[in-house]
Amino acid sequence: MEEMEYKHMLTREEYGRIGAWMDDENAPPVFVQINYYYDTGDYDLHREDVTLRIRQTEDRLLCQCKFESGRGRDNGAQARTELEKRIGALPTEIDPGKCFDHPQVRDLPRAHLLGCLVTERRVYAVEPGVDVTLDRSHYLGQTDWELEIEYDENREDRASYWYHRVCPEGGRVEGKRARFVEAHRSLIHGEDVS
Repeated sequence: MEEMEYKHMLTREEYGRIGAWMDDENAPPVFVQINYYYDTGDYDLHREDVTLRIRQTEDRLLCQCKFESGRGRDNGAQARTELEKRIGALPTEIDPGKCFDHPQVRDLPRAHLLGCLVTERRVYAVEPGVDVTLDRSHYLGQTDWELEIEYDENREDRASYWYHRVCPEGGRVEGKRARFVEAHRSLIHGEDVS
């Protein structure tokens, strides 16, 4: 599966303002998802721009591996390949090459659990093939706010319209995994993340 999206970091105030603007009598409910991130002690997967995680929603666990699809956009949109597999229990380690049958993950190193990021998510299906998502994420003593516009491949023009309508200044931002890893480095290794 290929994931197509725009991302934008928000302040608490922008998050509240966009949420109030998007909400109406049919506002979607907030749901919680938990991402358990995996990497090596030296963050080898992060360096390779690979996300290895278990995503939990309710009692469902999905092992997911995301990496660049080679179809990046200059306009701030991101295209990533996402592999996933349902699992029964949360592991302490994952061997990506044994978990997924894909040439780009075959030689990745075993990774251990670093910690989790909890996201309160609200998804607005603004039109067919385009979703505007507001996320409030909590991890390692931090909270941040993010806007994501996810879209089907043939809906990029409409996704761009919504992206610029909701946040006119645009710009590419780091994803949740990158923000989590930087916070983990700071917390565990005392590395400066500024």
